Amino acid sequence: MLIESAGVPHSSENLPTGVIRVRVVFGAAQRLEGACAVLAHLARQRHWVAVYCPDAEQFDRLDRLLWEYDSSNFVPHVDADDPLLACTPIGLYRQPPPPDTPCVLNLADAALPLPLAYPDVLEIVSADPADRARGRAHWRYYQAAACELQAFDLNRNQLP
Repeated sequence: MLIESAGVPHSSENLPTGVIRVRVVFGAAQRLEGACAVLAHLARQRHWVAVYCPDAEQFDRLDRLLWEYDSSNFVPHVDADDPLLACTPIGLYRQPPPPDTPCVLNLADAALPLPLAYPDVLEIVSADPADRARGRAHWRYYQAAACELQAFDLNRNQLP
């Protein structure tokens, strides 16, 4: 079931207690570019997101892409160890974010471990066949954990 962003709650405060929402965004040509589109959208709406990206090369590439993503609209982000983290909507984490983090975008190859410590998880799936297989495996994993799953198609301009 596809849900447009207008009808979807964006903060974990809107979720019933104990419900874990997993929003899967698919249709990106490249995974990190899809992440940039989602993060730019959420930052414009003043949502706070922790991005978990343990791969050092991807982490550095994402950081560069966020600086260059939209020449007319900066996507505010900092490393998790930056003193400005508390006042910046996008935090980039090399290690798993703290358990009280309301929203985590997972860019790790593995799904987040159960039980999930985060009430709201985002996953990005590109058109790459290996990435699509990883995305399907993550979907089944979260589905088996009774998470509330939502899918968004970037090709239809659907953003969480």
